[in-house]
Amino acid sequence: MRGDFKEIMRRRTRVLEKVKKKSLDPYSMANLIIKMLGLEN
Repeated sequence: MRGDFKEIMRRRTRVLEKVKKKSLDPYSMANLIIKMLGLEN
């Protein structure tokens, strides 16, 4: 369980780096975050 959390944090950091490079609109960012957390069906 703990490893999964670390992996999620690592992934989040990576996504945030991408977001900084090309500023995404809020909708795209929300989609990215949802995908990242695996909340989409």
